[in-house]
Amino acid sequence: MRSLNLKTLVLTLIVSASTAATANAAMIFNFTEVAGNVQLVVSGSINLAATTFAFTSGNSNDVINPIGGNVIVGNPNANTDNYNVPFAAWTSFGPGGGTFFSLDSGDRVALYSNPLLGLPLGYTSFTPLSATGTILGATFASLGMTPGSYVSTLTNQGITDTVTVNVGQTAVPEPATLLLLGAGLAAAARRSRART
Repeated sequence: MRSLNLKTLVLTLIVSASTAATANAAMIFNFTEVAGNVQLVVSGSINLAATTFAFTSGNSNDVINPIGGNVIVGNPNANTDNYNVPFAAWTSFGPGGGTFFSLDSGDRVALYSNPLLGLPLGYTSFTPLSATGTILGATFASLGMTPGSYVSTLTNQGITDTVTVNVGQTAVPEPATLLLLGAGLAAAARRSRART
């Protein structure tokens, strides 16, 4: 009976994780304070079905603007494909104005003030995104950033996705991480029963 319950638990975790992964993707902007600097790491992906294509644009300054919820980061020489979002403005993450990144690299991504979502040219749904940025000699306070987790939801014809800006917050584990945790717990339980 116990092995049946364990198998049911593992199967439920696998189904839940795979369903969550296909339902939406989730793009995450994680800001942290490190050694007297503010660092940004962008990760995740987007399901383009949750947006509609608007236009392609040339490069622009790499900046954060907390009051407008805006971030432009990544390869400064790259253009972006821009997508409409279903709201009037990105979620503000503090009262601060615009500040330029000192250093940045990776995929060109943007939360434009229009508001538009900027993604690398030719981006396809669920492709992992990766960008980093650093503002030297800064703190959340000096940039007018309020610690917290700020979520903007993209919805188009029943498809939903999210863009989250974390300021000094720990990210929520992705479904794949939860799946690995569940598999590890199941293996530990099995080993424990085998020893007795």
